[in-house]
Amino acid sequence: MDLHKEIHLSRKAKYLWGAAIALTVSIYSTLSLMRDVLLFVYSKIGRSNFSAGVDVFLVAAMVIVFLYFILRKKIHKNLFDLATLIVVFLATGLTMQLMEIPEERAHFLEYGLLGGLIFSAWSENLSGNLLYLASIFLVSFLGGVDEIIQYYLPNRVGEVRDWVLNVAGGMIGVAVAWVLNRPHLGFDHLEPNASCHPEQSEGSQKD
Repeated sequence: MDLHKEIHLSRKAKYLWGAAIALTVSIYSTLSLMRDVLLFVYSKIGRSNFSAGVDVFLVAAMVIVFLYFILRKKIHKNLFDLATLIVVFLATGLTMQLMEIPEERAHFLEYGLLGGLIFSAWSENLSGNLLYLASIFLVSFLGGVDEIIQYYLPNRVGEVRDWVLNVAGGMIGVAVAWVLNRPHLGFDHLEPNASCHPEQSEGSQKD
């Protein structure tokens, strides 16, 4: 076994892991400040206006992502991918409706982005069930650390419910990233290293 080959990270994977690490550090480092920042924003524009702004941002983001998949990825040609994306968007909207506190929605979106980055980074080296399990486990672990940190902060509260919402956001991000990376992964991604060495798969079929 070539250990160097096993642990080698492509340039794309390095960028993705760098973005995931930077986002995680940003989330953790602003936990003690975020409540004060939000209270300041509430005093200026009102809590209801801020909540409406978050909702507008979410809808705009989903529209942009949907148009990207339609125009660039031609997702409308694959009904399975299109249906998956619609279900993900509906699940996102329903989950957001359960969050009465605006900052919970912002946190949900942060972990959605984090889940997408982690899945995309793992997909460069992992495949099959391990890819999904590793992505969901890591984003769940990071969401749990987030709540532990909040538990010990005087102006924040760490709760199991918030952790579940973090995980839900991460899983939705994983689902979107799966649709985005599926042309690269293909249906053969369930077979270890099939996507990384397509010529070997073809050769084995010929034999």
